[in-house]
Amino acid sequence: MDAAGSLAPTEIKSIFARRRRRRFVVPGLAVIVWGAFLLITQGREPKEVLLVAFAAVAVFILGFKAWNWRCPACGGSLGRGLQTPRFCPNCGVALQ
Repeated sequence: MDAAGSLAPTEIKSIFARRRRRRFVVPGLAVIVWGAFLLITQGREPKEVLLVAFAAVAVFILGFKAWNWRCPACGGSLGRGLQTPRFCPNCGVALQ
């Protein structure tokens, strides 16, 4: 069995494309939800509640990134930068 396991190259690229889209859409939606929370409460909530809500959104975004930004073939991390890799830095499979 090769590094890509049982996934075909086109399937790997398709999964990676979905993960690449989700990389920005889901955290963006989380920030929008947090912003809506701020608008709805209009400062009526204590600062501690707002801080906890912000921390929860930040933890969600970091956890989501750790879960989502992985190679479809080997499951290894694709790194921390904003640059989109063409190949997995762990197994070398083509991602695009």
